[in-house]
Amino acid sequence: RTPWCNAPIKHFDHVVQHSRGGPTSEANSAGRCAGCNQTKEQNGWEERVVDRGGRHTIEITTPVGATYTSTAPPLPGTPR
Repeated sequence: RTPWCNAPIKHFDHVVQHSRGGPTSEANSAGRCAGCNQTKEQNGWEERVVDRGGRHTIEITTPVGATYTSTAPPLPGTPR
């Protein structure tokens, strides 16, 4: 789910970390490679779920303030 990463998903993780009060829920979940999961745990990284009126979308803010959005791909067998 990290926009610049094409590695396979290895971790099923919280978008807002549990240690920061993020709930364990479907809406607050995302699949990640191990490296992206460990990186987002470092100071200065923030993520949140945003409502885009459709597929699950997260907003990622890096320690330098750059913001990226990531929208989940469509489920298999559904139109894009």
